[in-house]
Amino acid sequence: MRSLGAKFTFIAGLCFCFLIGLFFVKSIVHERQRYAQQAIEEIARDNYGAQTVMSPFIVVPISQFTCSAKEAQTKTQQQCTTTVYQTIYTSQSQWQNQLKVAQNFRKGIYHATNYDNKISIQGRFIPDSALLKPSDGQVVQWHKARIYLAVSDLRGLSQQPVITLQDRKFQFGLPEDSEILNGLPFGYTSFAIGELAKNSVDFKLDFSLAGLQSFRLIPLGKSIDATLQANWAHPNFSGGISPLYKTISRQSTSAQWNNTYAPTSNSRLLSTCLLTQQDSACEKLKTLHAYSNDSAAYDKPEQLKGSAESFNIQFFEPTNVYSLTDRTLKYALLFLLIIFGTFFLFEVLKGLQVHPVQYALVGAAQGVFYLLLLSFSEQFAFGWAYVGSSAACILLISWYVIYVLKGVGRAFSLGLVLTAMYGTLYILLRSQQHTLMLGSVMVFALIAVVMFLTRHINWYQLNQPKSKA
Repeated sequence: MRSLGAKFTFIAGLCFCFLIGLFFVKSIVHERQRYAQQAIEEIARDNYGAQTVMSPFIVVPISQFTCSAKEAQTKTQQQCTTTVYQTIYTSQSQWQNQLKVAQNFRKGIYHATNYDNKISIQGRFIPDSALLKPSDGQVVQWHKARIYLAVSDLRGLSQQPVITLQDRKFQFGLPEDSEILNGLPFGYTSFAIGELAKNSVDFKLDFSLAGLQSFRLIPLGKSIDATLQANWAHPNFSGGISPLYKTISRQSTSAQWNNTYAPTSNSRLLSTCLLTQQDSACEKLKTLHAYSNDSAAYDKPEQLKGSAESFNIQFFEPTNVYSLTDRTLKYALLFLLIIFGTFFLFEVLKGLQVHPVQYALVGAAQGVFYLLLLSFSEQFAFGWAYVGSSAACILLISWYVIYVLKGVGRAFSLGLVLTAMYGTLYILLRSQQHTLMLGSVMVFALIAVVMFLTRHINWYQLNQPKSKA
């Protein structure tokens, strides 16, 4: 294939075929990623899932006589009485979260990030004046008042929470059938606080909660101050309320929230949910706010309007093999062009001839690198999988090129190019903050090198057939 145009056409055709192959490799990556997600869901189903906790609140039943004097003559006392629930929230509360994060759960080759959160809450309940001075026909059933702690997955409680009231400790318990709180979209545990709810009461609540992947706190009341410490260096904060302060080191994360708007807004949502027991009102408490990445709701704001705002932390894995492999694939075509371009420069500068089949074999070796990377990174650390896969491809291509380019020195030069290429790609994968800048500099440097090496070439002369002697 001596024609320059035919050579370019063939290289373009090979790149197109290579793109088709990359499409199938990409589909394999996504398929394996779905398997990993399914494994996490199975782990959650067999153990416990991501946890959502609401601030504790008190619910007081109120019996209200609704019949007129005439209706009371024909109806029973029970028929004329309805029960509504009034909620008492904290005037202030302080949360301390101590999270120990690990990866103890595995399903085959897949694993899930789990945590154990030691939670301590201090606060004060102040009853509303409407409860202390009920209207005519209303009877506040203080003896039935209960304090509730809503938890999305109660399996994460190793033991029931312990509350301290007036220097006495009491343990929460799962509610009886007669104590079921309808409408609340989460599981819950409760304690019969009774007549103590009549007065302002200080409390301290301690419990340990285990979960997977993420932790979400829905604040209630008038104000909340929350701190969090975790032995995890790669958090993702969401939920609509960013931390006021956060410190992220190589081995730990600490954050602090202080907010008055979110607790007040969420309290209105919960009161509406318990009062009306409408699914639309209650589901808003479960829906993560539009600012969260998980909600994917930037294009659907109407669905999340009025949803609960929360403090949410996700334990992100920076070495997620599927996202890293997917990012690697984005540079696949560029790297193939670098290899083919190097071959082409040897043809032009050294007068060598490389057969189209040899182009195709080297391209196939490059394509297998991504399959090796994916399969090995599922079994070993991504860094070692990358080193092993890239070294195998570099050695294979360099050995083959000794015979293609007819020289060990030329093969060594190509090996150096491949080593620099894979090394640069690894740096790009690890430098998330500067990926675009580093990639742009790399492309600019490659173009500059090609321009320098070909500055004296007469491209018109290359396309002319050589005259016979």
